[in-house]
Amino acid sequence: MNGDAALGDRNNLVFMGTTVATGNGIGIVIHTGMDTEIGRIAHLSQEVDNEDSPLQKEINHLAKSITFVTLTIASGLTIIGLYMDFSFREAFLFGLGIAASCVPEGLPAEVSIALSLAAGRLATQKAIIKKLSAVETLGSTHIICTDKTGTLTKNEMTVQKILIGLEEFDVTGTGYEPKGTILDSDGNQITWQKMEENEIFFRTGAFASNATINPPDSEHPNWYTVGDPTEGAMISLALKAEENTSDLDKLFPEIKEFPFDSVRKRMSSLRDIHGKKIAFVKGSPQSLLEKCTKIKEGTVIRLITEEDKKLIIGKDDKYATQALRVLACAYKEITDYNSEIKMEDVEKELIFLGLSAMIDPPRDEVKDAIDSALKAHIRVIIITGDYALTAEAIAKKIGFNQDGHPITVIKGEELDKMSDIELLQNLINTNLIFSRTSPENKLRIVSLLKKTGDIVAVTGDGVNDAPALKRADIGVAMGKTGTEVSKNAAEIVLLDDSFSTLVAAIKEGRTIFQNLKTTIISSLIANGGELFTVLLSLAGTIFLNYPLAILAIQILAVDLVGELLPLTFLTWDPPRENIMKEPPRNPDQHVIDRPTFIDIALSGFLMGLVSYANFVLLFFRENTNITDISVDSIFYMRATTLTYITIVITQWFNIISRRAGSTESAFTKYIFSNKRLLLSYAISLIFLLNISYNPYISPFLRTAPLTLLDWGFAILGALVFFSIRETYKVFLRRKKQQQTSGSILA
Repeated sequence: MNGDAALGDRNNLVFMGTTVATGNGIGIVIHTGMDTEIGRIAHLSQEVDNEDSPLQKEINHLAKSITFVTLTIASGLTIIGLYMDFSFREAFLFGLGIAASCVPEGLPAEVSIALSLAAGRLATQKAIIKKLSAVETLGSTHIICTDKTGTLTKNEMTVQKILIGLEEFDVTGTGYEPKGTILDSDGNQITWQKMEENEIFFRTGAFASNATINPPDSEHPNWYTVGDPTEGAMISLALKAEENTSDLDKLFPEIKEFPFDSVRKRMSSLRDIHGKKIAFVKGSPQSLLEKCTKIKEGTVIRLITEEDKKLIIGKDDKYATQALRVLACAYKEITDYNSEIKMEDVEKELIFLGLSAMIDPPRDEVKDAIDSALKAHIRVIIITGDYALTAEAIAKKIGFNQDGHPITVIKGEELDKMSDIELLQNLINTNLIFSRTSPENKLRIVSLLKKTGDIVAVTGDGVNDAPALKRADIGVAMGKTGTEVSKNAAEIVLLDDSFSTLVAAIKEGRTIFQNLKTTIISSLIANGGELFTVLLSLAGTIFLNYPLAILAIQILAVDLVGELLPLTFLTWDPPRENIMKEPPRNPDQHVIDRPTFIDIALSGFLMGLVSYANFVLLFFRENTNITDISVDSIFYMRATTLTYITIVITQWFNIISRRAGSTESAFTKYIFSNKRLLLSYAISLIFLLNISYNPYISPFLRTAPLTLLDWGFAILGALVFFSIRETYKVFLRRKKQQQTSGSILA
């Protein structure tokens, strides 16, 4: 074999780790240790460095931003405190206490809880998460580099078409389960008479096979094969033709076998059939036809002609274009059998029986999963060691080219000759397949995709996939067929090896980011509301001689008592209806970008305004002079309690509005989709009532009982906030519709 041949085409080599199933041979060791293919792959894996996930990068960025803002506020408020004639100690503690309110204390716990819950949900969907941050990374995925066998396909060979003599039939059923029928050209099940006429064809496939198929058991959820998958498919075909293969072996024991080899591409099994010695042969159509002198059609055996061979080869070519693997069957009676009979004497002057065309069929759910991924604006690239024709045919069956663009197939040897610039130009193509690839090819593709700034998920099951799995933003290993090396290199393991499970995990990842973003923004708005309440209160103190509207201890109670539970249970929110129709997020776009920062500032200001307004209005409602009030009086404590309660209830309404989305109305059935969140409101309300009315708690927080009218004003303030927020979303929806209609007209 030429030294430039792709790794999968080097059929004159046996690689370290290969399991020899049949036959024997002699070889020369040409490499050992790290110089072997396994060693080279291990070296590639060691060169790959671990990187922070997009979520880790985002949390780090958010932490730095919050730290900067907090220190700025602490410094500013300390200076203001000194200006108000506070002692340095009082000013410092005042600035520090208020600045502490700007820190979302519950956020680390909320992030951990959200990721843990997602990992638990994914485990029930047969996706095991080895690294919590990997859950959110999945939701950010722009490109999935998937292998074919076992992920897009069942990893089960199934006979789909047969040619008996010169007559073609279809075979129904998938996998190794012997459930299906044989149909003629009109789609009708063939008769028993036809089945009996061609009994020897079905038996040949079973006789010339060493595999067995077995029903589901504790370790295998479906029918499975022990032995060669193609032979398992032949056994399944025989069972569909009502041949009892286990009884056949007992009734007609094998006398001698000539195993398959890659040179002659055939195997033969000699059997004793009612005293006659019959050779049953299967192999590649080209190889077998060379040895055939006759053909069986129905009950007639005649000489095979060149026209017959041309027709049979034409069928073989047709099946190949459909990614079907084809085996031919033939037989002959051995009239001069002896125990020393040679293979050459057995495999000559054969009678051609027919062809069996089989395929590793796509998983039933993969087509819908591919459709979901494409609608979610996720590119799918197939990287396989299989042949280009097979990969392309499978891709067409699963709807890989739904956008109408042709499928681009790049072979491993073509890839090796491309520069990085040329490869990057090809990576822009949609419907892209790489076939007959090596571990270096896969690693190179993933590395270049990451350089474009895309979040890349890679699936793999073998040792040769380990480098690419480690280099990817998210490595996804196969749980059933995957090696331990691939599982160790990956962050996620799919227990069912299914692409659809990966797409479901991506949806879960998007849901997690949706909920975390809502939680973070809602938390920061509450902190902004507390801050603006303090700033407005300070302004009132400086210019109007009003007392402070809320105390530092009460601000801490907002975070720890009033909103902690709702924000935590917000992470249980189900995905929004259109979550898998939106494009994946840009990794360079932060949760708190400029528009979001403005939104947080304005919402926080509005929350602070209604809270401070309720504080001031209480004095006017009660005809009490606000400038003469003692900070130790019950009335003042009642006023600060009202400020506190208004902030908390407004935050509850803020969460309701935020969880619906930035532009979507809160008045949909989605509002009732998270029962735990509603329960958390009820529990938090009990906490508020205790803070206001429990005589054992209120002294610590300097709170006092509120009247029913006070509660009404607190709710009214929250409704004002909520109404303004929802009205603004109406404006945003109309603006978005105008932009959409404008782009369509353009």
